[in-house]
Amino acid sequence: MKVRAEVRNTSREVWRPEDGWAVSYHVIDPETGTLVSEGSRAPLARALQPGESVEAEVAVEFPPEPGRYRAYVSAMQEHVVWLYDR
Repeated sequence: MKVRAEVRNTSREVWRPEDGWAVSYHVIDPETGTLVSEGSRAPLARALQPGESVEAEVAVEFPPEPGRYRAYVSAMQEHVVWLYDR
């Protein structure tokens, strides 16, 4: 499933793709809160100054096993932060 999201930089720092800023997703089991899978990264199309936004498209893949899942699409910085978690 393809998901389009608007990513807005509400921080005071510039988000640069070369610094690991991207959009990705986590698939969670909502009953246990367990992380089921993590998606590939879609680097930001360009650096985002504070207050700027950019549209991103992410291909979300759910596990083949039947069940209830929740996907969190989020801006993230590799090895630093997933913004949905804040």
